[in-house]
Amino acid sequence: MEHQINGMATSIRNKLGSLDVSHRLSHHCIYKVPEHIRKEKEECYRPSIISIGPIYYGDPSLQAMQELKLMHLKCFLQQGNNAYNIEHYINVIHGWEEEARSYYAEKISLSSNEFIEMILVDATFLIYLFMLSSSHVFLEKQPVEGNVQMLLYLEKDLCLEENQVPFFILKGLYDLAFGKIYPFTSFIDVTSVFISYGCFRGRMTPNTTICDNILGASKINHIVDLLRIAGLPSNLRGHVLNKNQDYPQFPLSVTELSAVGVKFMATKCKIFDIRFVDGALEIPTFTIRETAEAVFRSIIFYEQCHYFHDSYFIDYIYFLHKLIKTPGDVQILVKNGIIDNWLGSEEEVVNLFHVIVKQIVLYLPNFYYSDVSRDLNAFANTSWNRWKTVLRKDYFNHPWSCISVIYAVVLLILTLLQTICSSFTCDSLLQEIFNDRSCPISLRNEKVMAILRKIVEIGISSRVRPGRFSLGDAFFSQAILIFTPGF
Repeated sequence: MEHQINGMATSIRNKLGSLDVSHRLSHHCIYKVPEHIRKEKEECYRPSIISIGPIYYGDPSLQAMQELKLMHLKCFLQQGNNAYNIEHYINVIHGWEEEARSYYAEKISLSSNEFIEMILVDATFLIYLFMLSSSHVFLEKQPVEGNVQMLLYLEKDLCLEENQVPFFILKGLYDLAFGKIYPFTSFIDVTSVFISYGCFRGRMTPNTTICDNILGASKINHIVDLLRIAGLPSNLRGHVLNKNQDYPQFPLSVTELSAVGVKFMATKCKIFDIRFVDGALEIPTFTIRETAEAVFRSIIFYEQCHYFHDSYFIDYIYFLHKLIKTPGDVQILVKNGIIDNWLGSEEEVVNLFHVIVKQIVLYLPNFYYSDVSRDLNAFANTSWNRWKTVLRKDYFNHPWSCISVIYAVVLLILTLLQTICSSFTCDSLLQEIFNDRSCPISLRNEKVMAILRKIVEIGISSRVRPGRFSLGDAFFSQAILIFTPGF
C-alpha cells in the first residue's frame, strides 16, 4: 500500500512540475474560443480564407492565401528601409518572442523558428495590407487587388479574436521599415484608415475620431482591441455620473419610443456615443452587412474575456437589441439614416441582434446606457406623451378612424353653437313673456310651453345616433334645468 501511495505522489509531483505557471500568470489578451461558444455558429469564429497568428497556423483549408502573404513580405522588404534585410527582422522578432507568446491564453506549441517565421510573414502581410488602403503612403507594387467578396471575407478574418498577432510587433516592424521613409505617417494613421474606410466602409465612425481614440490609448493589444478602442465614447466610466445606482434600466423599442414622440437622429460621433437630448435619441450611423455577425461576436467574446467589468461594445449591442424588436423598428432607423442595411431585409437585422445577445453575459451594475434608458423611459411616461400614444393608437391608427374623430369634433362644435344660440333666443323670449304684464296668465303659459317644445325639438335633432344618448341630449337636459325655474 505504501509503495502505491508513493507512486501516486510521484506522478502528481511530475504533473505539477510540468505546469508552466509563468504562462498562466501572464496577462493574456488573445483568447481561444471555447467549444460550447464555437458550436453555436462555427463560421463566425473560424477564419474563412486566411490564418493570422499561431492558432490556425498550418490549417490545410487556409493555405491558399499563403502565397499572397509571401508576396506581401517580398514587397515589404523591397520598399522598406534598405538598411534592414530579412536577417535583421528575424533577429528583432527573436528578441520579442517571449513577450509575443505571453499574449496568447493557450500555450503555443510551435518551435522558436516556426513561431518567428509565422510572425514575420503574418505581420508584414498585415502591415503592407494596411498601407495599401492608406492614402498617406505611396507604394509601387500591389500584389493582388482581389474581388469584392474575397476582400470582404479577408476583412472579417482579420477581425476574429483567434486570428491575431500582437499589435506592438506590427507597430515595431512598421517603424523599422517605413518610419524614416514616411516620418509624418505613423502606424496609427495607417491602421485607422483601414479600420474606418476598409473594415467599415467609412460608415462606423469618421477617421479623425478613430485617430483621436487610438492616439489616446495607453496600449493597443491587437486589431480586435483596436476596433473596440476606435468606438469608445467621449465620456468613459469614471467621468459619467450614474444616476441609477440600484438597477439598470433598458429602453423601449424604437416603435414604442416613436409613438410617444421620441425623434431619431443619425450622428457622426464615436460609435458608442448615444445620447438623448431634447426629445431626440442621437445614434451614430453604422453599417450592417454580411460579415457583421462574425465581427460583433468577436468583439463581444474579447470584451467578456478581457474587459468584463468595463464593457462598452457589449452594452452597446444590448442597448440596440432592446431598441430593435421588429422589422418596423429597423425601418425607422434606416429611414433616419442610423442603420445602413446591406442585408436582404429588416427581418434579418432583427434576427441578428436577437441571436448575438444570447452570447452576452451582461454586467448589470455597470451598464453604460442605463442613464440614457432612464431618460427615455421618463420621457415616455410623462402624462402628455402617454395621452399622445393613446390618441395615435385608438383614434389615429387608420384613415377612417381619423375621419370619425374629425366628424365627431365638428358635430360637437356645431351642436354647442346651436344650443348656445337657441338658449339666447329662448331666454330673450321668456324674458319678454314674463315682463309683459298685460298678457293673461293662460296665454303666457301657452307661450312658455311652445318654447319648451322647441327646445325638445332641438335636443332630438341634435342626436348623433337614434336610440342612443348623445351630446345633443346633454345640452337639451341642461336647457330644461335652466328654463324650468322660470315658469
